[in-house]
Amino acid sequence: MAFSVRDHYFLLYIMKQWHIIIGSALTAALGVVVLHQPVSLALYKIKEPYFQCPLKAESKKLAIRNDLKGSGDFGAKRRNGRSHSGIDILAEIGTPVYAAKSGIAFPGNVPTGYGKYVMIYHPDGFQTIYGHLLNYIVRPTQKVRQGERIGYVGKTGNAVYRSVQPHLHFEIKDKGDPRDPKPLMR
Repeated sequence: MAFSVRDHYFLLYIMKQWHIIIGSALTAALGVVVLHQPVSLALYKIKEPYFQCPLKAESKKLAIRNDLKGSGDFGAKRRNGRSHSGIDILAEIGTPVYAAKSGIAFPGNVPTGYGKYVMIYHPDGFQTIYGHLLNYIVRPTQKVRQGERIGYVGKTGNAVYRSVQPHLHFEIKDKGDPRDPKPLMR
């Protein structure tokens, strides 16, 4: 890999037990970093300035969930007082879900909350989370490209209730802080 002074790079360290340390963007001046037992190290050239919609939509307008359990829009208040940290995009069960940006995938399953999900760490410090999946088709630490299929829309986690419409829960986090996905997608 040839380095140029104008290129921007991002280091991602994957440590034992899935502990991830996000490095900062670098500009062609790389120093030596010593870490305690790194499992792998990835150096990415940043080339995707935007996120694509994780569902192939027929129209430009996203259909956001709004049912008996409440609104699926970003920032919507929940009964427990918390704000919704993503958007719930309506879709039929089995609809393919695609990576909004390239990165390293970490699938998982929690019986409440997201249910079956995929979390992707992106080289620019962002993370995307895709929740309530029927199934995911990626392995832990698998590199995925923007637009690559990662799973299918389902009703797992807290979306299992009959009163909740089938949807994809989609979050974008900037260094851990939730961001509204709608203005960041093209």
